[in-house]
Amino acid sequence: MPRSPFPFVALGAGALLLWGCGEAKAVAPTDLPAQPVRLAPVAHQSYAPPVRAVGLSSGKEEVRLSFKNGGTVESLRVEAGAHVRKGQVLATLNQVEIRAQVQQAKANLDKTERDERRVRELQTSGSTPIADVENAHTALEVARAALDAAQYNAGVAAIVAPEDGTIVRRLVEVDELVSGGQPIYALRSTRRGFVVRVGLADREAVAVKLGAPAKITFDAYPDRIFDGRLTELASAATPRTGTYEAEIKVEAGQTELLSGLVARVELAPAEPQPVDLIPIEALVEGSGNHGEVFTVAADNRVQKLPVQIAFIDGDRVAVSKGLESVRSVVTDGASYLSPGVQVRQVQ
Repeated sequence: MPRSPFPFVALGAGALLLWGCGEAKAVAPTDLPAQPVRLAPVAHQSYAPPVRAVGLSSGKEEVRLSFKNGGTVESLRVEAGAHVRKGQVLATLNQVEIRAQVQQAKANLDKTERDERRVRELQTSGSTPIADVENAHTALEVARAALDAAQYNAGVAAIVAPEDGTIVRRLVEVDELVSGGQPIYALRSTRRGFVVRVGLADREAVAVKLGAPAKITFDAYPDRIFDGRLTELASAATPRTGTYEAEIKVEAGQTELLSGLVARVELAPAEPQPVDLIPIEALVEGSGNHGEVFTVAADNRVQKLPVQIAFIDGDRVAVSKGLESVRSVVTDGASYLSPGVQVRQVQ
């Protein structure tokens, strides 16, 4: 029988066939190496996310100071930012007209006193009726009241600080004509400290209660956290904004705060709910309040579980249903997995 002229070719083809079969066997799914993953424990606890809001600082007591009567501003003795003491004169009106009114009232009182004495003398001699005496006495009382009113108006032609505090704003200029009751200064009293006023949405307003503790940070003090407490909460929404106004008292300590500082508030919720907390990296799919996570079975193969999401708080997901008997979930490497894949845990 003649020998094949291509013995090495046939041998090479057979070797390639055997190599190809071995290569196919090496990449078979059942022989893939276990994929490295990291696991995170599931925290079963009662928890609720803090209520977060942004607002502005102000004094608990801020009053607008004004003159009782109108006139021309004669002097403004302090500027915005000044610290003032109770009883300190802050501003005055030009009192030329007021002094004239006082002098007029005094002159009218002198005249009515003379008239009243004259009528009484005539009544003693029987030459005038008793009605004239009574009318003269009434005129005297009216003149005294008019003088009292003029002197009172002269006394309130100056604005006096009602409490120790800080001038927040000056609202007029010297020589400006102002009306009675028009604000001249805004004074922040130091007696009752500082507050932060924020607006809460309806869901947030029902989640907190008066007295709830708060953590407050100011953009002006980025490295400090101030303690606070919810002291006021509106029972009706503000028509213009639709939010519920809340007031948080700030424990400022020795720090001298200013009005108008931007504040970020975290209020503790009233009623935490039982949830399972997991890192947000463990959530591989999500839509609305539904999502999916991977867990590792006893044979080191992964399973995909559907979960119900209660809320997301920063880098944590609160699951209300689906992880009741689960101790850990896959975090790092979860996005590359599919159900049934074998894994190995790495630190």
